Amino acid sequence: MSAVDFWCFNNSFYAKEYKQLKTAESIGMSEEDLNKATDVLLSYLKDRDNTLDVEANINGVNRQVFNQRESDHMIDVRNLYLGAMAIRNISIVITVISLIVLIIRKGINHLYNGFLKALGLYGLFFLVLGTFALIDFNSFWTAFHHVFFPMNDLWLLDPRTDILIMMVPEKFFFDLVFSIIITIISILLITWIVLKELDKRIFNHA
Repeated sequence: MSAVDFWCFNNSFYAKEYKQLKTAESIGMSEEDLNKATDVLLSYLKDRDNTLDVEANINGVNRQVFNQRESDHMIDVRNLYLGAMAIRNISIVITVISLIVLIIRKGINHLYNGFLKALGLYGLFFLVLGTFALIDFNSFWTAFHHVFFPMNDLWLLDPRTDILIMMVPEKFFFDLVFSIIITIISILLITWIVLKELDKRIFNHA
């Protein structure tokens, strides 16, 4: 979840994607207005602002960037994000308490073994997830929305008229998802290697 938080609010990532996809040009707005709309969008998702009201000159017309359907969908996205961050923060507390209890009751050796098994399972899960996304990203992304937004179809936006989907098209989300998955797998792999080395040094296991 921290990897999701990092990449979803990484300004450098947005700048790189906007430049690569020529987003401002394809929408018909200036880079300054595009960055302003992005700042408003991300601030709203972080619950720092209560509105998505932002005006920009699009194809020579001053107008609201986001329409009602887009705004309604972003309510769902914000609730999902805030809920995920709450779960992450609670999980951190539970993890710290669990580690202390496990070390006291089971010992450090038991903890190492459990971590190694868990890291392997997590790694396998994200490897399968990444393979699914790589083979058929459209199906992966559609399944994601059906799972996390089951109550409505507000996420089905029109790339011809809805600025939100023009700002973050499928290619943007493809790069975002794989940045997140690669980060997670890398962290799991590094953690696994570190734990194996500690296991060898402390318990002299081969």
